[in-house]
Amino acid sequence: MKKNILLTTFLLLVCMSGTAHAAGTAVGGSAAFGDHSSSAFTVFAEQVYNPWVSGELGEIAPTAEIGASWWSIRSSKDVYGAFLAPGVRLSLFTSQSAFRPYLGGSLGGAVITERNFDQWKMGSNAVFRTKGMAGVQFGESMQHRVQGEYTTHSTWGITTNDDAFDTYGVSYGLNF
Repeated sequence: MKKNILLTTFLLLVCMSGTAHAAGTAVGGSAAFGDHSSSAFTVFAEQVYNPWVSGELGEIAPTAEIGASWWSIRSSKDVYGAFLAPGVRLSLFTSQSAFRPYLGGSLGGAVITERNFDQWKMGSNAVFRTKGMAGVQFGESMQHRVQGEYTTHSTWGITTNDDAFDTYGVSYGLNF
């Protein structure tokens, strides 16, 4: 069942990448390390929409990200999840540059397969997912991006048990 969720989400990501708007779509993956020797792996598709504000030094644009994650926790069974998160991205030096650094963040929702794993007591299978990132997009015709990211999953105190699960990682994406 869990592998079917990951496979379905991955196929959805591939299909979604063909619906690029003017600003671009990225498909990629990330590897991260988290609390208490855990590791996390994610596949995602991210849409960057037309900017709200644009100038010579940069632009601010809305984003939307969808994906699936797998957490491997040494003393517990694996946990799987899927997420959808709107966000915002501040790109610097956007005027026809092949090297474009950016900062971004997102706030959305995630569904995870386990409420309790290892010592974490999440309190719910539906949690909030927040992410902060800093990265660089580079390339002319084929654009790549590499970013560092911090992601946390939590119920924000809505449930009695709310142990946030944090990860720090690196992701690679290919822009269309």
